[in-house]
Amino acid sequence: MATLFDLPDLVLLEIFSYLPVRDRIRISRVCHRWKRLVDDRWLWRHVDLTLYTVCVHRTNPKEGLSSASLLLNSAVQSYCLVSL
Repeated sequence: MATLFDLPDLVLLEIFSYLPVRDRIRISRVCHRWKRLVDDRWLWRHVDLTLYTVCVHRTNPKEGLSSASLLLNSAVQSYCLVSL
């Protein structure tokens, strides 16, 4: 019996393209192959980021660094430092 892991990469990419962004990121943790597929530029060609909001807060004016929070449904999803 064939399993999901037996499917060709192109078929998996097509399936992954129907997943929301959050789930695409989650499935990248399944195995090395799926991580490679999720990193494929083809998968991200039509991503709607209108649900996401970026809030920038000045943390250190001397160094010009700010904290950027990626918000989705009022929950912080990611946190990083960016140079402005």
